Amino acid sequence: MQLSETAVRALKLPVHIAALASASFVPLTHCTVLEMVDAALDRAGLAIAHNDDLTLARRFTTVDDNAKMYATMRLTNRIDPSAALMIGVANSWNKTMSLRIGFGSHVFVCTNGCFFAEKVVGRKHTTMILQD
Repeated sequence: MQLSETAVRALKLPVHIAALASASFVPLTHCTVLEMVDAALDRAGLAIAHNDDLTLARRFTTVDDNAKMYATMRLTNRIDPSAALMIGVANSWNKTMSLRIGFGSHVFVCTNGCFFAEKVVGRKHTTMILQD
């Protein structure tokens, strides 16, 4: 289901998932993941591009009762605003997939699990995920 950024950031971990959190399983809310991505983009001098209607060029989809979130974001940078850059994010809090972030000139993220980018980094939801 396609959702607005505000709706995705407002999603909370279900009580039964939060109860599963342990030293070996650290579920992250979609909001936490998006905040980390925003902070990393800011440190790198990148920003979310704007669409023609001046909305941010972000697209969010959730599936499995909002347990999985997929996002794509078109970026701009301060050095060359015409450069084509994108980032894709996939997160789940139900142990069905690792957190993945992909970036490059073209990114494809699909709810069926397809995730293509020039560089993809993944990390299981285990101890030290926030530090890594």
